[in-house]
This record gives sequence, structure tokens and C-alpha cells, in this order.
Amino acid sequence: MASGDRLAFWWASDNHPPSSAFATVDSRNAHIVLDFDAATDEEACFEDIVPPWYGGGSWKVRLFVGMTSAVAGSARWQTDVERLQPGTLDVDSDSFTGTFQSGALTAPATAGIFTWVEITHTNAQIDGCVVGDPFRLKVRRDADGTSGTDDASGDGEIMCIEVVEV
Repeated sequence: MASGDRLAFWWASDNHPPSSAFATVDSRNAHIVLDFDAATDEEACFEDIVPPWYGGGSWKVRLFVGMTSAVAGSARWQTDVERLQPGTLDVDSDSFTGTFQSGALTAPATAGIFTWVEITHTNAQIDGCVVGDPFRLKVRRDADGTSGTDDASGDGEIMCIEVVEV
């Protein structure tokens, strides 16, 4: 129960894609990645259960991101959380908080180099998740730039995602 404790981790292959506007599976030198378009907002979803060592603090979502071809510009990333509260939530429709948090990546000077994009959520922004709650994390490339500049050309690629407590 300390700052920096890992709460969740997913590879790109753990994605549970939404029914539309989803990131597509690709590979880069045998590494599975999810491709997020440069012109259309696309999303991916990941599921887990809040572990017993969670202390009730904020979450830092760490996206391991690269670019398919861009070597300049910025890509905007967003994350949102859906608490699957036992005995309460009807899972027949989405119940994400609706409050995407954002972070930016400056494209590395070489396509194929990956780096971490970090996005922090307060406990309120994770829908009040507590130990034992199932939850989903939605990841979006904000290709239309509604939360900030996204002018990097080509697909953005996610290889893995880590959530830590802060």
C-alpha cells in the first residue's frame, strides 16, 4: 500500500475492443501493438479487478506508446475508468465516468522508439473504485485534438499499459 504500487498491467493483446471506433491489432518486429488512427478518435478497453493492496489514492495510467511513422509532432492520449460496482451497475450499457484525462506524447525523432505517457486520475475520476471492484480502463487517441494538439501523422501505437497508485 505504497505510492508506486502496481495496480494493473496489460499487453496490447489484452484489449477488449469496443463495438466501433476501435484500435486495430498490428505488430512491430513481432511485438503486438494496438494502432490508433491519426484522423479518427479510436479506443481500446482493458479489464481487471482492483487488488487488495490498493490504498485508496489516485491512479497514474502509464501508456507505452510509439508512432508508426511520425518523427515530429504531438499525439494526444486520453483514459477513462468504469467501475463495475457489484450489485449496482447494469453492464448492458457503458458507465464510464465521462471525464477523460489527457496526456501528450512528442513523437520521438525515430519511428519505432517507444516512451511512457503518464495520465493521472483522482479517486473521483476513477469512479470511487475500491479494493475488489472489477473495472474497465478505456484508452483513446484524441486524434481530433479536442483536449490538446494532436498533429503527429500516422498511427500511434500502444504496446502495454501499467496502472500505479500515486
